[in-house]
Amino acid sequence: MPKLIDELKQEHNDIKQLLSNVYDYVGSDSKKKEFVLKLKQLVTNHLKKEEKELYPYLEKESKDDESLKAKLEKFMNERKDIKNFTLY
Repeated sequence: MPKLIDELKQEHNDIKQLLSNVYDYVGSDSKKKEFVLKLKQLVTNHLKKEEKELYPYLEKESKDDESLKAKLEKFMNERKDIKNFTLY
């Protein structure tokens, strides 16, 4: 699990880095499209990893932990909103 957490943190940093460089992509329509596609790819891959590896683990651990269960429900709701972004 520590390796997964490190990978997810790195992916968060990669997404933040891309977003911090948004102005590098505003010159033309092709640059804007490049930015959106890169962001979509990073977010999609990240969500898949969370869905496949992190959330099953958290669901198992939350069976006896109401606080974790509540946080997991919040994360899952937020995840739905983010996943909707990747559908466009």
